Amino acid sequence: KDYLIKMAQVITWFSRDEGSGFTYWPDGPLKEPKRLMPPVYNRGVLVQNELLMHRGEANGPIDQQRPAGLTFDTRFAGDPADRDYWLLKNDDQVIARHHTDELRFLVHWSAEVFSDYAELKQNMEGRDNLTHEQAIDMLIKDVRSKGIEIETPTDPLRDGVFIQTLSAAYDIGRPAIYPEDAPVSAFSQAA
Repeated sequence: KDYLIKMAQVITWFSRDEGSGFTYWPDGPLKEPKRLMPPVYNRGVLVQNELLMHRGEANGPIDQQRPAGLTFDTRFAGDPADRDYWLLKNDDQVIARHHTDELRFLVHWSAEVFSDYAELKQNMEGRDNLTHEQAIDMLIKDVRSKGIEIETPTDPLRDGVFIQTLSAAYDIGRPAIYPEDAPVSAFSQAA
C-alpha cells in the first residue's frame, strides 16, 4: 500500500433499463454483496476501484446483447434517419439498431487523490517511483512470506512459470455470493 496510487473514480449511468444495476462487494469477495438498484438514470457512485471488487450488470434483453456479426471493430453511431435510435455497424452493414431508452450510457471519471501538497509534489517529481526490479523483488518476498515457493527468474516479464506462480498466489477467485436478481450477460452465458 506504500506505493498505491490513490485514485477516486466516479461512475455515472444514464439507463432506463429496469434490469441493470451495479453489484459491489464492500467487505471483500467472500462476503455479502450490495447493489445499486436499477434503474440507474443520472445516478452514480464514488469508488476506489483498485480496492473494491465490483461489476456492472448486463443491460437489455440477452438476445440483443451480442448481435450476430459483432466484432472488435464494430462501430456504434447515431441513426441518421431517426435521432432516437443508435446503430451498430460493420463498415456499411447495420448489425443492430437500438432505441435510446434500451441503452446504458456510462461516464467514468478518475482522479488521483493526495493527502497534502507534499504528497502531490513527491508524486509529480517521481521521487518515490518503483523500478521493475523493485516491484519484482517485492512480489517475490511477499509470495515467499505466504509459504509459496517461487524461483527468482532471469527474465520475470517473460518467464511463464514465474507469471503463473504469481497469478496463483494472488488469485482470489470468484465472489462467493452473487445477488440472485442481478442479471447476467450474454457474454457470461457464453463463457
